[in-house]
Amino acid sequence: MTGSFATLTGTLSYGLAFDSMGNLFETCGGTSGFIEEYTPTGSSSRFATIGGTGFLVFDSAGNLYDTDGAPTQILKYSPSGTPDGIRSHGRE
Repeated sequence: MTGSFATLTGTLSYGLAFDSMGNLFETCGGTSGFIEEYTPTGSSSRFATIGGTGFLVFDSAGNLYDTDGAPTQILKYSPSGTPDGIRSHGRE
């Protein structure tokens, strides 16, 4: 592969994940960060503002999960970017 997919907007990138539509999601910014979404054409938009940044993963329903930089919290976002709950030690 040659060339670049997109120019990342974050100063600190922690996690990358692709959704089923081929969009790339990036966690950026350190302790006060955001999740940026990149389309397959390379355009970007802010998906969510978060308290910290961690690793990303999608489930089969298209929900995005972020570790939020804390080892005890997992944040869940609906496919539209709406926060949809916090899990802490396996509990909502």
